[in-house]
Amino acid sequence: MRGLLSRAKNTNSEKLDTLIGKETVFEGNIRSQGMIRIDGHLKGRTITEGNTVIGESGRMEGEIKANDVFISGRVEGSVFAKGKIELSNTAKLLGDVETARLIVEEGALLEGNCAMQKKEISQPKAKKTKET
Repeated sequence: MRGLLSRAKNTNSEKLDTLIGKETVFEGNIRSQGMIRIDGHLKGRTITEGNTVIGESGRMEGEIKANDVFISGRVEGSVFAKGKIELSNTAKLLGDVETARLIVEEGALLEGNCAMQKKEISQPKAKKTKET
């Protein structure tokens, strides 16, 4: 578990923007440009351009949209990641996931549907020519 969260912290140079502490219960939606970490209980939705980390004591009920998502706690709801979703051996994810990459450690629980999206390679559009 420590390895997963260490990797989560080192995935990029972003700083922790929002923290829901271990003894905190929060109901509502969070929008952020930076990293969101949940060690308490959140009922709602998180949307960030950065990463989302659900710590081992963390519990999330709702939807997560982020660049990368690292889960060691419990998530009940849909998870959408532009990059990857990592589930540690203590993770419990009850819901659908959509991501480019999914990493699941032995012991993790995933109940739901999984859609793997390839990164689209943009190709130049052919110019239309008018024939006379």
